[in-house]
Amino acid sequence: MKLRVHGLLALSGLLLLAVFWLGPAPVSAQEDMVQLRPEALQPATRPAALFKHDEHNEKAHLEDQCIVCHHSGADGVLVADETSEGTPCADCHTVEKGKKQTALRQAYHRRCMNCHKAKGRGPTHCSGCHDKRHP
Repeated sequence: MKLRVHGLLALSGLLLLAVFWLGPAPVSAQEDMVQLRPEALQPATRPAALFKHDEHNEKAHLEDQCIVCHHSGADGVLVADETSEGTPCADCHTVEKGKKQTALRQAYHRRCMNCHKAKGRGPTHCSGCHDKRHP
């Protein structure tokens, strides 16, 4: 009887350890995944653009250069030392092109693809960012 109780305790301990150790892995693996799917561009014609924000910035050597992507400005004029972190792109870029304003879809594509082309790294075609396996 003691052997059975010890076996159950050992099994319970292993299960608890597995849940503790393996349980958070899928969640933390997804934490840094960023999905660019602005409400302003719904309904979407392609899957959301996916990338791991921190991993991307580390590979691109952009860790402390947020302004490269998160620029700020008005009426087509960028402010050199001001970032827009935390402000949705759609707050400044509307779906349709306006006077001195880049349309939202075009702003995303220009910002990402022009950088990828300039550096000779990263996707420059639709399926490179809009992966149909991740709707």
